[in-house]
Amino acid sequence: MRIIACLLPGIFLTVFTNTTQAQSKKDLPPSNSWAVVPVTADGILNEWKTPLEYFDDKSHLAYEISNDSTNLYVAISTMDDATQVNIMRAGISLGVNIKGKKKINTAVTYPQIDGSVLFAQRRHNGNSAGGDNGDDNINGPSRQFRQRPGDVYSRLEPYMGKAGVKGITGLPDGTVDVTQHRTGIAAALYLGKDTLNVELVIPLAKLGLTPAYAKMVAYSITVNQDNQYGGSGNNNRGGTRGGGMGGLGFGIGVGGGMGGIGTGFGMNMGGFGGRRSMNGNERNKKSTIRIKQILAKDKVVP
Repeated sequence: MRIIACLLPGIFLTVFTNTTQAQSKKDLPPSNSWAVVPVTADGILNEWKTPLEYFDDKSHLAYEISNDSTNLYVAISTMDDATQVNIMRAGISLGVNIKGKKKINTAVTYPQIDGSVLFAQRRHNGNSAGGDNGDDNINGPSRQFRQRPGDVYSRLEPYMGKAGVKGITGLPDGTVDVTQHRTGIAAALYLGKDTLNVELVIPLAKLGLTPAYAKMVAYSITVNQDNQYGGSGNNNRGGTRGGGMGGLGFGIGVGGGMGGIGTGFGMNMGGFGGRRSMNGNERNKKSTIRIKQILAKDKVVP
């Protein structure tokens, strides 16, 4: 009995300590992970623990956001073929609002590829993919999803050196070269056997942040839709792209009856597609992940 009596205080202390730690973790706001080593944007994810910390079913994305005292780092991964094609052709956008608001006023979109290159790639891959699944309707929207990610990557990879930027401190809205490291913003995309990875590196100062910033930061990660047939389709895109022309409809009708004969003539021409919006549209909502986290802190923050 004495042995049991001696053990009870220790058991109680252990249970109390574990409960207190669990409650403390639960009460803490969600936080970025701390980057133990700086991330090199190469799409390989060597600096990250894999699989990545979070997964979103709707967008088919695994993702994680980390930081150190200098940079914000974002890793994104997907095994979904259609999502991979959308990312390579239309880009993936990271939106940031340092006040924790839903409205995105700062964004980086990668990759940003010239429309003429995309057109040439689509034409080449579309012609070669016409018989992939036996579907005779090779001109319909489903044509995009028959593009093999490996084919798209092999033709577009040489043109993945630019990112679109919006609202970045010290930079005009437009495009930046992510291979020359002049702005501090780096990005890379890598397609492996069945997985596509994207890595982004953005200096905290370019987002208006300091290592000691303690407020909640709102992020959005959006897979931009590859709008092959005109119209708008991008979200938070640092830059715009012209849309296509709508369809043409033509019809003649003749009707007769006891009251006489009536004729009708009608023609309808679709409008020209506008420029793609930076603020997104309804189509991108299912492909957007919204996150609120504080910056991770090292043991000592200056």
